[in-house]
Amino acid sequence: MSDRPLDSDVLRYQRYWEPVLAPAAQRLLERIIEPPNVLLDVGAGTGSLTLAAAARWPEARLIVLDASGAMLRVARERAAESPSGDTERFSWLSADARDMPLADDTVDAAVSSFVLQTVDDRSRLLGEVRRVLRPGGVFAFVTWLADDIRMAADEAYDDVLRELGLAANGAPLRSPRAGDYTSIDEARTELRAVGFTYVEVWNDTLHARWTPEAYLDFKERYDDHERFEELDEPAREQLRSRLLVAWADLPESAFEVRSPLVGGLGRAPSASETHGY
Repeated sequence: MSDRPLDSDVLRYQRYWEPVLAPAAQRLLERIIEPPNVLLDVGAGTGSLTLAAAARWPEARLIVLDASGAMLRVARERAAESPSGDTERFSWLSADARDMPLADDTVDAAVSSFVLQTVDDRSRLLGEVRRVLRPGGVFAFVTWLADDIRMAADEAYDDVLRELGLAANGAPLRSPRAGDYTSIDEARTELRAVGFTYVEVWNDTLHARWTPEAYLDFKERYDDHERFEELDEPAREQLRSRLLVAWADLPESAFEVRSPLVGGLGRAPSASETHGY
């Protein structure tokens, strides 16, 4: 294991945001019926989906690709610390998913979770996935359907900030991005356009729930950590205590989100479809 310190932003992501995304990401694996010999995780991040796939298919070889070397470093160290510790079957690629350093027809299955919304040329990425899949190979993904994630707890959060003379955040937990899908039909069209012959798309939901104490930790350590870091300790403690008081009378639903997602699966043409026999 490297002695270099791990990136603090990546570790915050792993601890606080990855668990929110992980259930929807791991549901993708249920869509892959045939155990793959080689599986590619496109935009693997800190490795949650990669490790779940490794546990589900202990004989599979995993190609782990992400543009962030810092994210891959965390994923690699987690793989080394996993119960099997079998790092020989992992390949690590720090690369742009729109230009994968992989040969044609080399992957049995590919997965991607919460990545497609970050890419400014999604059709190029999808085309690359289609290129590296073997005949009959499958690609399954989940990503955001354009929507605000808003919580009543955040309205109270902003009220407390204003009471303390601090600038209110005003932003939802997550705002729509230009790369979000606007419908599942859009996902279906894009998969077909790059050559997938069998396409299935579906609606999914991100569901997350916090206690007031856990949500305070989430805000302080991840979502609004820069604000907390700028305050001295007495001011931080005042903010913490005022928030817990303001949140005490809120219902449990104030700390719960349900946000729409889109999932998709495409199958590459089989050898018979490709060659017409």
